[in-house]
Amino acid sequence: MIYQRVCDWRRLGHLLGLEVHELNSIEIDYDKKEDRVERCILLKKESEANPILWSYLKDILLKMDEKDLVLDIKRKAAELLQYEPIDISHVDPICPLVFDMIYERVCNWRRLGHLLDLEDYELNNIEINNAKKADRVERCISLKEEREANPIQWFYLKDILLKMDETDLVIDIEKMPANLLQNERHVEMR
Repeated sequence: MIYQRVCDWRRLGHLLGLEVHELNSIEIDYDKKEDRVERCILLKKESEANPILWSYLKDILLKMDEKDLVLDIKRKAAELLQYEPIDISHVDPICPLVFDMIYERVCNWRRLGHLLDLEDYELNNIEINNAKKADRVERCISLKEEREANPIQWFYLKDILLKMDETDLVIDIEKMPANLLQNERHVEMR
């Protein structure tokens, strides 16, 4: 939500305490505003020993006159507090139907790749070799699985999807009937 909605990524970076050379590097390396916002926050996070607290980020967003965004985040947090997820960890490995939903609905495949600890050169190769977003999402996940030599687990993927503000997707997956989740996963690598 933050990545898509922050209007002035450079001001955000400045308020986060990033140096001018860091902001210039972000501008050169990333074309999309969403990617620039994400990189500003990641650079700040990397420079701190502790995670960025909501109160800190909220103050910055309010200084940027992003009141509507702050309210929307608070509303979404309230919804999450009322949401009672079902436990589908026993369904691992994840069934193909769940993967198909993820491939089609993940908005920012590059961010997914970063959160899966893929390198920029790997993401660039994925972009070059896969024209469709769904194929890029699928390749990010399969590359992570290849690297780990194990299927990706739901609790891990769920955590990443929540970090990506893909809450609606997580809720839709966890509301699926259990018999649909019991399907065996493709034996071949995607």
